[in-house]
Amino acid sequence: LEMSKQRLETSIKSLGALSEEMPNEISKAILKGQVAELERQKEDLESLIKQKQKKAKGLLRLFGLFG
Repeated sequence: LEMSKQRLETSIKSLGALSEEMPNEISKAILKGQVAELERQKEDLESLIKQKQKKAKGLLRLFGLFG
């Protein structure tokens, strides 16, 4: 999941930079829309990572392996 998050961050940065270089306003708007969608996906992924971390800590506590 962390690797996917990193790839999303890279894509967001690349598309953001590319959108600023586009002379065509329509192309620029499309790329900015894609960047916004990737940012939403990143937020969802971050939420999923936090949920998985909480679940893992709960399981470790259940089995007495963690504080």
